[in-house]
Amino acid sequence: MMSALERNPSDPLAPYRSAVDRGEVLRPFASKVGRNLLAQAMSIESCLGQDRNDSALSLALMFEWDVLLPGLLQVDDRCCSNFGMEGRSPFLDQDLAAKALSIPLPIKSPPDHVRSVFLKELGPLLPPPIARRDDKLGFPHPLLSWWRGPLHTWAKSLLEKAAARDKAVFDGDFIPAMLEDDGQGGRLVYFMVMLEFWQRAFTDQPLANLKKNRESNFPDLEVETR
Repeated sequence: MMSALERNPSDPLAPYRSAVDRGEVLRPFASKVGRNLLAQAMSIESCLGQDRNDSALSLALMFEWDVLLPGLLQVDDRCCSNFGMEGRSPFLDQDLAAKALSIPLPIKSPPDHVRSVFLKELGPLLPPPIARRDDKLGFPHPLLSWWRGPLHTWAKSLLEKAAARDKAVFDGDFIPAMLEDDGQGGRLVYFMVMLEFWQRAFTDQPLANLKKNRESNFPDLEVETR
């Protein structure tokens, strides 16, 4: 993010784009087909709104609200509800969300006291250690250590087969570099591995066999064969 800001000092959204535009991370490893696909993909800029007078932080918040939040909620709902837990759902109450959006960001979450309104109103309801925390992190995962360690040979073999495909999206010459550091802490390799599994399930198998193999391979997946 710092290097993105250094390259574009007049663009306050440059660091944010570099953090969330994971498609750009693929570009150094992409094949010609992959680069063409990236060029056709919807840009973050097109999703950030047209009011350039709005603050960079407000634009970033709107982008996360419109583009990133639906996917996060789907994962959150599946994982938490599976164990009878509540995740973000209480904060999706329409009246509460409208009230939160009406509060200016400098008041709602000033840089020197983030989430100040939230903590003021709901802090007394939280356990003190939680209310005092200032080390909030994203969801941690061990992917990079897996690709460098116990799953290295397995992932390398799988990616080599993926790179050998017709119209492969990444260049096989860069597989060692991807496994060592894909620029996303191992998530890009994970996406490529999942893409290869998807290709095997939905492209390699004739359509007529999908329904036949569904119960053994994907017992929870409904496959429509039209």
